[in-house]
Amino acid sequence: MKLAMDSSGDMIVAGANAPEKALRPRCKGVVVLRCRRRSSRPGDVTYFWRHENYSNPNCLARFRYDMVK
Repeated sequence: MKLAMDSSGDMIVAGANAPEKALRPRCKGVVVLRCRRRSSRPGDVTYFWRHENYSNPNCLARFRYDMVK
């Protein structure tokens, strides 16, 4: 997710200056800021929001780690 919401309801774009935690606008679940560094281009970083582990399992945008049994 690229957009999240702070506690006052303002929208926040995922980026280097964004807070560590925010809320998902649709489900109001807590999301954490993540970043991915691309090895093909040094210094190229992508920021995005993901739900905290095990929080709000009913949200369709929740990131899951499916385990194979």
